Amino acid sequence: MNIGPAAIFDPFFIPPELLHREKELKVAETFVEDGISHQYPLHIVVTGINGIGKTAFVNYLGEKIKDAYGFPKVFVNMHDSENKKFLNNIIGGRKFSFIGNEVECISNEKYKDLFLVLVLDDVDLYSSLFRKVLRESKKRNIIVLASADAGTLSRKSFSNLENRLDFILKLGIYTPRQLFDITLQRVKLAFPIEIDIDVIRYITDLVCEFDINRPSVSIEILRRLYPFAASGMEITVEDVRKCSHDLLWILNDDLVILEALRNMNMQSVLLLEKMALHLSRRPKKAYLSFKELRDLYYLLCDEIRDEIAKYMLNECVEELLESEILFKSVFNENYFYLTVPPTFILNLIDAIF
Repeated sequence: MNIGPAAIFDPFFIPPELLHREKELKVAETFVEDGISHQYPLHIVVTGINGIGKTAFVNYLGEKIKDAYGFPKVFVNMHDSENKKFLNNIIGGRKFSFIGNEVECISNEKYKDLFLVLVLDDVDLYSSLFRKVLRESKKRNIIVLASADAGTLSRKSFSNLENRLDFILKLGIYTPRQLFDITLQRVKLAFPIEIDIDVIRYITDLVCEFDINRPSVSIEILRRLYPFAASGMEITVEDVRKCSHDLLWILNDDLVILEALRNMNMQSVLLLEKMALHLSRRPKKAYLSFKELRDLYYLLCDEIRDEIAKYMLNECVEELLESEILFKSVFNENYFYLTVPPTFILNLIDAIF
């Protein structure tokens, strides 16, 4: 199902399926269902590191409750002053009715027994507004689903706030394979053309190596790649490097890499040159298998007529890994990739030797 660019550009986009949060969703749904069955609106605060998917989680959970029970749902971005007017109406005690998918703060006794699902995005847990909403919503049949940064939970005053909350759910970090699935999902939903699976795997490798396994970083890379796809261009590994470099602080400093090359054994430098030349001729290729590395290295040894050097392959690979010019894939330790453009490496080697 292709939804279009909203799948990566809309910060409040709700995916058709929330991947790899089944356990957390089941816990939250069961908790809310128990409250509904006892006519008691419970409140959930979802926390986690920035960019881990808290907004998507509470929004998705709110939609599931809305679909299951027919309750109206209101999404409030806490950084939008206009949206806060609705919260102030709730706090002020004004009655509200449900008209279609909209909620208006007017008196209407017909709907007094319905629950309202209130999704609050990026709340300040210690703000007076949030405290008042928690207090008033208990009286108003309002289920509150709120997202908040995990860092706020470390404050000493949190113990006082905890007594006001019904349930706190912390979202953990995704595994590399889970992050790959999420990135692939967004590509399929947003991009007008098919993207090579190795390109998506390469994006995931870079994020896992140079950041935390956060969907927000992968999605930001996809946003930068989208104009290429929209114009019909095929997305290459080099495009990914260009679009991710400043996000991930990937090493691309001439002097640092030059110094690393100068301190390497000659066999390692020559192997790196072989790898860079091989990849520069294949711009769609992201990875080299260990077998390919071995074949390139043995070819090198034959060219320099050094049979003894063939026994130094593992040492050369380890030296390249330690220099942080070569990296192992998180998906398969027998696959390797470069973060530096192959032509960049070839030019530096030419400059030195």
